[in-house]
This record gives sequence, structure tokens and C-alpha cells, in this order.
Amino acid sequence: MSEPKRAFVDFYDQHKISPVSQDISDIDAHYARREALYRHLGLVPSFLRDKSVIEFGPGSGHNALYTASLEPSRYVFVEGNPTGLDETRRRLEGVPFKTKFVQSYFENFQSKETFDLVLCEGVLPWQKAPAKMMQQIASFVAPHGMLIVTTNDEISALSETLRQLQAALIVDRSLPIMKQVEQLLPVFEDDLNSLKGMSRPHEDWILDQVLQPFVGSMFPIEAAITAVDDAFDVYATSPKFMTDWTWYKEVPIRDMTNNELGIDCYQKNVHNFMDYRFTFPPRPTADNMRLYSLVAELTRNELLFESGGDRKYLPIIQQQIKDLIGEVRQFSEETAECLADFSQGFDTCLETGTFPKLKRFSPFFGRGQQYVSFLRR
Repeated sequence: MSEPKRAFVDFYDQHKISPVSQDISDIDAHYARREALYRHLGLVPSFLRDKSVIEFGPGSGHNALYTASLEPSRYVFVEGNPTGLDETRRRLEGVPFKTKFVQSYFENFQSKETFDLVLCEGVLPWQKAPAKMMQQIASFVAPHGMLIVTTNDEISALSETLRQLQAALIVDRSLPIMKQVEQLLPVFEDDLNSLKGMSRPHEDWILDQVLQPFVGSMFPIEAAITAVDDAFDVYATSPKFMTDWTWYKEVPIRDMTNNELGIDCYQKNVHNFMDYRFTFPPRPTADNMRLYSLVAELTRNELLFESGGDRKYLPIIQQQIKDLIGEVRQFSEETAECLADFSQGFDTCLETGTFPKLKRFSPFFGRGQQYVSFLRR
């Protein structure tokens, strides 16, 4: 089969899957998770009543159920994956307001209508031109409306990058895709069980985070803020890391804009995206940018190995992991020990061809994707 050219939708369509489902067996718990997310982002539940909403990439519609429960007047769904769009349509059947389902690539979608809330979750990272796609999506936000997107970066995705490397050395790519999932389930079962808030089926996580080829680039918060700086102000994030001690009367006349403040807070706190179990004080920007550079180079080489299978990258990655451990020890001994466990397992795999069980590494996960809300001026 040919390699996908478009992020997500080509892989999903190739295998007729939509691996983005959520556990909604306890609908109250699902709604509580989504309400907590929206509150983090400054979106109180009553805001959406009688408002217009458009969602780009609703997946299978699980998260849209909560948004629909807030009683908007109109809800439009734009999805490039026909399987996901059909599942969303079935899931939202019978809601007492106007809905519209559009199968379209986001960059091709056109509408003269603007919306009070524009959602784009789990889509922009790994696009070939994520900033350009964000600008297209942002064009549908009404004046003073809200835009919510997700971002990620090499630091927040390091735990997935290392598991992708592990899987690439284990899995038999000649097998059908679901057989590959079966092969990896026991490898990552303990890891995923360690996540108390995990609400995705393990099979979906493996398909979406490990086996899916990544064709574009990551999309850090800084890039998202910059992409729409001309018309939007960053408002809130989840997880929350922005701190503004400015007296409200000074905000309009301060030297630093809200977007500059957001970027400054991000750069000083990006080390906290590496390991979700810990929160550390802000660090100097120069130290975090050095950390970022190390992880970005490691990620680049992992993707080169994964996409082409050239083993010349493995000793380079091997050394980069060891260099990274020394850098991480400066702010988190526990995280460094997790990385050291992976490093030892990687060394063993290169020597013997077998990846051992990684007990200390198993609970290590980053903060994955971040949510960011923006207000149109």
C-alpha cells in the first residue's frame, strides 16, 4: 500500500477506521471530563446556549456529544474521513437543533458563515502546513468569537516518540494492520493501564499514536500563537501554565502583548510538558530551548529511521538519548531514571534483537497534546 500523503485521513481511509473513540459507558464521567476541559479554556457551559458551532475533525463524534448537550442553535461538522463522519452523524442523530455534516478536506471547505465557536481537536499537529491550516480554520470565527485548537511539540510527545521507536523494532509490518495492533497490545498494556484518566481503547491509541505514519510536522503552542497573531489573542490553555500578574488597567498599555506573554510563559515552562506526573518551577528560556533542540533532533532521527528503516540512525539515537538523560537530570531525577531504563532496554535490543520489559519507563508519559483557546479581536 502507498504511503499516506495527508495526515490522519489517508491512513484512516486506507484501513476504513476512525481510531479516536472515547469510553462513554459512563456518560456523566465523559461529560465531566469535557466540562473540566472547557472550563480550563475559559468556556463556561452556559456560553454555548443558542450559539453557532463548527467543528473541524469531530472524529467519531464522542466529544461532540457534550458540546451538543450545551444546546447550541447550530452545529456544523467538517470531516475528511467518511468513516468518522458517518459515525458522528449516527451519534448526533436526534439532537433538537440544526446540524450539518460536510465531508471535505479542511483546506477545501468554504462558507460565508462565521461561528461563535470553532473547534479543531487533534488535527493540526502532523499536518504538512499546520500554520496555514490553522489560519484557514480561524477564518470561520466570528468577531469576538472563540477558537479552540490542539497543539503538541517534541517534548510533550517524547514518550510517544520513544514508544514508536520501540514498536518499529518489534512489530512485523508485513502483517495486516489489526494483527500489528495485536502484536503490540501486550507490549504497551502496562504502560496504558498506568494512566488513571485513560479514556481511549488501547487499540485506538496504538493505531493513532504508534502505527500511524506521521507525514508532516508538530505544531507547538508558540507556532499556533504566531500563526494567528494578527487577529487573535491567546486566551487560555489546558494544562494551565500562563501566569499574568499585570494589573488589568495596565494591560492595554503594557510593553508585552498577550500573545508575547503566552510565548514567554510557554518557553519557560515547556520542560513541564515532558512528564505529566510532575510540575517544576519555570526555567530560564535558554535552558529550555537547549532541551527542546536535543529532543527535536532525537525525534527527527527517529522519524527518519521509522519511515525508511535505515539502521544507521540507531546509534545516533542511542547517543542522543544518553545526552538527553543528562539534561533532564537538571530538573527531574525521576524522569531521567525513566529515560535511563528505556536507554538500557534500547541498548539490549540493539545487542540481542529483543526489547526487554521496561518497568521504570512504563509509567512515563508526557502531556501529549495541549488545548489552546483564542479570542478573535
